[in-house]
Amino acid sequence: MTKPGRVFSIEEFSTFDGPGIRMTVFLKGCPLRCPWCHNPEGQRFAVEYLRARNGCTGYCAPEMFERVLAVCDFVLYDLKLYDAGAHKAVCGVDNTLILHNYRTLVRSGKAFITRVPLIPGITDTEENLTALAAFMRDCGVTAAEVLPYNSLQGSKYASLLRQYAFIPGKEIPPERVELIFSSFGIRADRI
Repeated sequence: MTKPGRVFSIEEFSTFDGPGIRMTVFLKGCPLRCPWCHNPEGQRFAVEYLRARNGCTGYCAPEMFERVLAVCDFVLYDLKLYDAGAHKAVCGVDNTLILHNYRTLVRSGKAFITRVPLIPGITDTEENLTALAAFMRDCGVTAAEVLPYNSLQGSKYASLLRQYAFIPGKEIPPERVELIFSSFGIRADRI
């Protein structure tokens, strides 16, 4: 069964998310409910209007992921939390599909970048980063981009007439993040 898509943003000269210059299309209807979401306008499928204009979660059926992957040249893939219970508690969905589809991506031979958002007190804990790094190593991945928390993105919520309620904890030192990943043979590039 196919469902219509709803685009909420097209960036024709995108230089941030990944290498080079490309066009990036953002779709609405993300099933995750990460409290720190940088693109809240993409969470709800319904039309919402930002008062001012300002990757891939991998959460979908494996068959759908494989069909989409077949037409992609390059994939940016976020891994947030390794523990399924913690992922469900924080993001609203279990991560079994996300981890399964990540393995599919790695085996596909497609070019990709793994991104790990560093959300203070949630995704940047030693336990979570160690588990993600071990998982990535076991998948044969040797590099990741770590994305520091952006405290300014809360302003998007106000433009959607929604409240930004996330209060971050204490950030882990960047050197510690690099050390955790490097202990598993993974280069962690801070973006």
